[in-house]
Amino acid sequence: MENIRVRDIIKATNGRLLCGDENIIIENIIINSKDIEKNALFVPIIGERVDAHIFISETLQNGAAAALTSKKNAELNLSEIKENKAVIFVEDTLKALQALAKYYRKKFTLPIIGVTGSVGKTSTREMIAAALSAKYKTFKTKKNLNGQIGVPITLSNLSKTDEIAVLEMGISEENEMEKLVDMVMPEVAVITNIGIAHIEQLGSKENIRSEKLKIIDKMFDCGKVFLNADDDMLLDLKDKLKQDIIYYGLNNKAEYYAKDIDTESGFPEFIAVCKGTEIKVKLSVIGKHNVQNAMAALAVADCYGVVFKDAVKEIENYKGAAGRGKIFYKNDIIIIDDVYNASPDSMISGLNSLLDIKNLGRKIAVLADMKELGTESIRYHKEIGEYIAEKNIDILICIGELAKEIAVTAGAKVKDNMDIQMFANNILAIKYLKDNIASGDTIWIKGSNSMKLNEIIESLAK
Repeated sequence: MENIRVRDIIKATNGRLLCGDENIIIENIIINSKDIEKNALFVPIIGERVDAHIFISETLQNGAAAALTSKKNAELNLSEIKENKAVIFVEDTLKALQALAKYYRKKFTLPIIGVTGSVGKTSTREMIAAALSAKYKTFKTKKNLNGQIGVPITLSNLSKTDEIAVLEMGISEENEMEKLVDMVMPEVAVITNIGIAHIEQLGSKENIRSEKLKIIDKMFDCGKVFLNADDDMLLDLKDKLKQDIIYYGLNNKAEYYAKDIDTESGFPEFIAVCKGTEIKVKLSVIGKHNVQNAMAALAVADCYGVVFKDAVKEIENYKGAAGRGKIFYKNDIIIIDDVYNASPDSMISGLNSLLDIKNLGRKIAVLADMKELGTESIRYHKEIGEYIAEKNIDILICIGELAKEIAVTAGAKVKDNMDIQMFANNILAIKYLKDNIASGDTIWIKGSNSMKLNEIIESLAK
């Protein structure tokens, strides 16, 4: 944060200073008491299991400069707080965090591109930021700070040297996008697709689309919306929005599309057609879905005047994010780290990426439960099993009760030899892998974040 003092926080949050100096400088925001930084403001979030207010005194004693609190004076015990530390009372710490982010964002005039969608947000965000970096000092969301808590933290790191920003905006419940848009105020929006991730909370794909589309609610009519032309639910929006719609993807009806796609090496090569201009692209990430992401990046880059060949160079250098299809090699074994999250759409894309790779050994799919799919969850897992049964997978390893449906369905329908294993936990799956994988094998690992498949990645990396 720049040029922010305690008095600015009081103004932004409609807070009340309980103790300390209102002239104290604040340089960053933390929500984890272990992440102490110089001149930090600690915002205690009340979670389902832990109320972080219990860490206020400890955090201030360990170096934070100030803290918010929604607890009354007596509950907080101000006598424990050092005299040179500031404590600000607010009605709700999460709402105060968001109000502060909105206040801080208004200090900047730089354009912000908001990226949302059911699948592919992070890779698209990274590719757009890479393409824009060919011309601008580009700020972007780090890690997965894309929700009601993450977005305000992200915005607090904007600086006066940034020329353009690409922010990921993820939602999992009704009316969440409204809160994000209120803080971010994007000039341009990118929607990657409409899938069924979080359908348990949002009810239907139509509801998911309605929630995603709220990203444009506070954009000016002259704003631009970039939509994936390969998604029927987005293609259906043509001429239905006030903003200028620009389509990208693999569909040659789009203004920016890819043709002559070759995935034989695993890393897609294609011709990008951008408003009639053709340029060859070779990605350093696997999967045809990343061709769509690259086309979104080229479309946005063109919107901001980046020369195509410069944008392509930066996109080609992007090697993927951990947990999102990133490849690494260990003892002549190819490991695809796709463990960040999972939905039926991303599961299919990942399987296709595994099949595209040309390797000497076997193709091994390690799949765990897909969460938040609602009442149709079992059906979605069975459909993945049906899809796998028709593919050339050598070993299928399934972890968890829901993923068991994948294994059982695939086993009942598979035509060729496929070794199918089911495990209750990661420990057993790791033991099987270590006892059975061999040089030349390719292992693809995917499941919902709560399944903690990073444990398998970390074990194989050793």
